[in-house]
Amino acid sequence: MPQWDCFISHVSEDKKDIVEPLAEKLRGMGLRVWIDNQEIRVGDSLRQKIDQGLANSRFGIVILSQKFLERASFWSQQELNALMAKEEGGQTVILPVWHGITKTELIKVSPILADRLGANSRDGVEALAANLARVILHPESGSPSATAPSLVRLTQNLIDSHASGDTMFEFIKCKPQIMDCIAAWDGHK
Repeated sequence: MPQWDCFISHVSEDKKDIVEPLAEKLRGMGLRVWIDNQEIRVGDSLRQKIDQGLANSRFGIVILSQKFLERASFWSQQELNALMAKEEGGQTVILPVWHGITKTELIKVSPILADRLGANSRDGVEALAANLARVILHPESGSPSATAPSLVRLTQNLIDSHASGDTMFEFIKCKPQIMDCIAAWDGHK
């Protein structure tokens, strides 16, 4: 069973404007997200850590941008190759995100990727994350947050369902760690 819901493959130039905000939004939705700058530490083997992230992620979100098309690094190319290899079993793994590119631009570089319906960053990070989460959290996706949801995910599901106050109270009573988190958060204000 995968450890991560998704691995975000990108070029470093896209990290600040799309990758980090998207990762933060997905984590806020209770998803388990692998992103290089949060999983790789000084002294780690890049190849080994990236291999572990790819092997233990259910989906690969690939940020396809002009920068990706022009200057795709060795690592981003290797990640894309690995994600395509994971799809050889017939299961959808790659979730493309079109970031400031058109289908015509993508066809010139990768007709295979241009064939995929991608989420689009022009819709905003909130909508982008929601679009990706619908796929990742689908009950049949095999994603960790769909099969064994975290406390954050369970709470979010309850909020999204507009549960009654009584239901929320019972949930919190059964999950005392929520109160511990609230107390810790309140103490950091």
